[in-house]
Amino acid sequence: MTRSVVFKTPGKLDLRSIMTFGLNAKPNTGHPIGFFGTGLKYAIAVLCREKIPVTFYIDGQKWSVTTQESQFRDKTVTEVFLERHRKLLPPSVRKLPFTTELGKTWQLWQAFRELETNTRDENGETFVLEYFTSHGSPDPGWESRDFKNHTYIVVESEAFVQEYYDRAKTFLPEGLTLREGTKDIQIFDRPSQHIYYRGIRVLDLDERERSSLTYNILRSIELTEDRTAKSKWDVQYYISQAISEHEEPEIIRKAVTSKEDTFERGLNYSWGTPSTTFLDTVAKIPEKELDPTAKTILNQYRPAKVKASDSGDWYTDIIPAIANGRWNDVIEILDKHRNEVINAFKDAQIKYQEERINNASTEEADQETTHEPDENVYGHKAAGDDCPF
Repeated sequence: MTRSVVFKTPGKLDLRSIMTFGLNAKPNTGHPIGFFGTGLKYAIAVLCREKIPVTFYIDGQKWSVTTQESQFRDKTVTEVFLERHRKLLPPSVRKLPFTTELGKTWQLWQAFRELETNTRDENGETFVLEYFTSHGSPDPGWESRDFKNHTYIVVESEAFVQEYYDRAKTFLPEGLTLREGTKDIQIFDRPSQHIYYRGIRVLDLDERERSSLTYNILRSIELTEDRTAKSKWDVQYYISQAISEHEEPEIIRKAVTSKEDTFERGLNYSWGTPSTTFLDTVAKIPEKELDPTAKTILNQYRPAKVKASDSGDWYTDIIPAIANGRWNDVIEILDKHRNEVINAFKDAQIKYQEERINNASTEEADQETTHEPDENVYGHKAAGDDCPF
């Protein structure tokens, strides 16, 4: 007795998705995991190479995947066919446009990944069928299922059933507690060895850079055709932005205080525009515990307050505070050095008055000297002052 994994989706599978490369449409989701238009074909090729039976039930119509060897030049290749079962008539056969060489380096878990992602994109469900006869007939309850307007893909293999039970190795683990979600990235309070994209693992982290949190990217990123992240730098960039713009203090705190050997210490929080919550949270964390880039962005958006010194040189603190318009700091300095400031103003007023008096005396003396009649070069007084002439 061999068990099977069944992938059930609403609607009728368009056979062109199997027979034509480059076709892709996921109308049931705005954030599809797959978009290459090749996943189903790769999965079929891998399963055929492993000699695992694959059967489609499309709106109640049964189709079986079969193979046949042929020669291509001096090489034997295994071609893939799709057979439609018909009552009282031989099956109609359609040749598929690939051989079992497609995805030749792919493993069984990757075939499961493709079928599972397609199912999730189509809002379907996956389950294990416990009983399937050697003649390809399902368990007695199979015929009572709702075939109308549905598609079932049945993969009969104990090894494939094991891939279903090991799915947490490839997909976002179930049971995570969502701490905060945005339209771009979900962040879970759980360490991880992987980064996820729309629920599927796309980046494996080294043991030395295990992440303090689990990240599930929802926005579009570039993937290679084997469904891994094309650029680790892009992943770091988007996650850095998400954390710096976050509104959940605990998530922020955990990220910016992560240890040296974590994924988070490779992030640069200055790549985003920090939220008020981010700045408030970072400001409360001791500097020695803080990520260097978080410290940089805090200093950039909130320069360190100038504290009034106890030395009495309060003016060395207040001048830059006034120059930069930090009026709260000015008030704080004035409050702390109230008596010193008042005495300084008194001293300044006294000096100002003294200077005014001195300046006034000097001006008066200058005026008296200017109006004093002068003797002429001959020793005579100016005219009108008892002049003998």
